Amino acid sequence: MVVIISRRQDGTADRIVQWLNFMSVPFIRIFGDEKIDIEERIDKHKNTRICINEQCFFLKDVTSFYFNGGDLKYEIGQTANENLDMQFSLNLSREIFILYNYIFFKTESTKYFGLPPFTNKAHNKLIVLDSARKCGLLIPKSVIITRKDVLIKYKKAWKRIITKSMHEGINVSTEDIRITGQRTEEITDDIIKKMDPIFFPSLVQELIQKKYEIRIFYFRNCFYSIAIFSQNNQETLLDFRNPTQKIIRMVPYELPIIIKIKIKKLINVLNLNYGSIDLLHDIKGRYYFLEVNPYGQYDFVSNFGNFYIEKEIANYLK
Repeated sequence: MVVIISRRQDGTADRIVQWLNFMSVPFIRIFGDEKIDIEERIDKHKNTRICINEQCFFLKDVTSFYFNGGDLKYEIGQTANENLDMQFSLNLSREIFILYNYIFFKTESTKYFGLPPFTNKAHNKLIVLDSARKCGLLIPKSVIITRKDVLIKYKKAWKRIITKSMHEGINVSTEDIRITGQRTEEITDDIIKKMDPIFFPSLVQELIQKKYEIRIFYFRNCFYSIAIFSQNNQETLLDFRNPTQKIIRMVPYELPIIIKIKIKKLINVLNLNYGSIDLLHDIKGRYYFLEVNPYGQYDFVSNFGNFYIEKEIANYLK
């Protein structure tokens, strides 16, 4: 049996389910907002019993897992004291983390796609950049800066510079405002003039004059790649993920063998079983590595490349 853990609104997981149905493969799908009942015998191997909406299964019957960003939650009661609730919630969350982490520890020999929730395998963009460089991939000139005078020095040396988040972007909301998402922003002279002398540690990189962007989905020694012609649109000039109303041309792309070898080496170093990789192909014909996302989206790569990636994943899970 295949267990799928995903968000409730997840079109990619929906297509995996469709393929499993087509192949007559038994599965159960778990959403992060569902109440989960667990009975665990630590003295028995894979004897965990899990129930969701009165549908129960034993861990020993699971042949593979599919994870795509969905998180497991457990309902924690509340009292009349908000401060007490917050402290109880923090402590009980740590307890449930240990339990879920143990459960997935027991399934290490089971096939899985994606990164299980409650693991410590979250990637660090700075470590990934350093690892990519050690694997022979070109990366943009990069520096962490906290001072305006140092920023000005790099701006003069590199001419054009950009900044991006070191983590996964921002998600801040109040009753009046909401700021969410991640994007790449060019640091202009006007922006520098408005900055304080000392600021929060920030990742700054040389702006690479791109010919096009490349999104790669890597899975089971296969590369599914598309070229993204985002440089002709002012809104997506720095990053194709920036919001735009214009249609961006995307076509299948064949990577050079040497780039495939270096990316495969990096994937092995990072101990990933799949990943979405972003590259830049610059105006001088060089390939620059930007990042790899173990939770990266691959549905649009599958669609524009006509790759049927979801079918390949379903075949692996069955």
